[in-house]
Amino acid sequence: MRNVSFFASTSLLVLISLIAVFGAVEEAISITLDIPYAQHVSPAFWKLKLLLLISIFAYVFFKLVWSIRQFNSTAFMVGAAPDVFDSESELFTYANSLGIVINRAHRHFIEGMRGFEYALAVLTWFIHPTLFMLAIVVVSSVIYRREFASRTMKAMVDE
Repeated sequence: MRNVSFFASTSLLVLISLIAVFGAVEEAISITLDIPYAQHVSPAFWKLKLLLLISIFAYVFFKLVWSIRQFNSTAFMVGAAPDVFDSESELFTYANSLGIVINRAHRHFIEGMRGFEYALAVLTWFIHPTLFMLAIVVVSSVIYRREFASRTMKAMVDE
């Protein structure tokens, strides 16, 4: 759960920083003027790109905070579990509920992490749109491989 808290606080810091950059777009544009092959766009378009990043990190922050709350709920459920269950079906029902809550907590954490990964791709849009499209393909491929085709996933599925 510390990892989730770290990423939630990091996303909030990034969000605050992006809002600060939003107020100083002209200075930010001047920094990119020295980057070779960078496409130069209007301040209004820069603000649009910043709004996309701000939206992503707001989404990430709320996903991660919700994940923290659900992980806390899981800890409460474990701590509040009865020492003895009246029946085996009651035990399975409780265990199933616990599994659902922790699965949802993990799912929201993963969705928050995807936001970080796609935000890296969006950063390349400040340089050039072609680089942005390439970065989206690369990030999507990496996410697909890690979530559906990795050795870790295979080990979990094969049990």
